[in-house]
Parts: sequence; C-alpha cells; structure tokens
Amino acid sequence: MTFDRYIKEVFNNRHAMPSSFGQWNTHVTGWLNNAPSSFLLLKYEDMHKDPMTVLGKVIDFYGMEKDTDRMRAAIEKSEFKKMNSLEKQQQDKHDVFKESDKSINFVRKGQIGDYVNHFTPDTLDLFYQVNREGMEKLGYV
Repeated sequence: MTFDRYIKEVFNNRHAMPSSFGQWNTHVTGWLNNAPSSFLLLKYEDMHKDPMTVLGKVIDFYGMEKDTDRMRAAIEKSEFKKMNSLEKQQQDKHDVFKESDKSINFVRKGQIGDYVNHFTPDTLDLFYQVNREGMEKLGYV
C-alpha cells in the first residue's frame, strides 16, 4: 500500500490507526485541552532553529541554574546524527523497539518540512481537514 493510499484510508476511517494513541488530532488536542497550569510546549522546529534558547526555556521552566557549557554539551549529544546512531545501537535494548520494523527509523531525517516529500496535495489537504484543530492549537495553520 502506498503512503498516499494509506493516509487516505486512515483519515477516511477505513483503516485502523496503528497506534494506541489513536488519531493524531485526538491525541494532540486531548493533551492540549487538558494541559496543567504549569505546562511548557516545545516544537521540533524551534529546537532545530535555536536549541540553546529552547533548552534555556526548559531549564527556566524547571527552575534550574543555567550552565552554558553543560547546555552546549547536551545539545551536541542530541544532534541528529548522534541520535540516529544511538537508535541503531540501542534498538534491541528497549521493549518498544524490539518488535518494530528495523527498516523504519524512529529518528528519521531531522529535516524541517520533509513532509512535502511524502504528501501529495490531496493527502496534505486531507491531513489539514482532519487535523485542523490540533494544527491551529500548535500554531501551524
């Protein structure tokens, strides 16, 4: 089954969503609509663009003291290439990955906007129709 056909079937409710979390929009809005008063939302795009600032927000959120050298080291250890390599090294050590398809990386490409290489205009439109509420809450539309 092609990605295009799969997306159409999932979002038209003809195919079960292979996740215990359910549909993306339901999962995301469920969290956002019930967020505690002390809540910090982080977006991959922001972490990718300015990791030092985002990590600083996390440290502030937890009331910790900032240490620039440790922050830089943490960011370096979290670079995409290192995370991708770590996934390959440790994929048999964690139950969640033991039964997964090893040909599909959890840490995919580390590129912002790569979805345009996978969604056709029709499937992207369908994704936005089905997921508009979550996309709006996250500031994507």
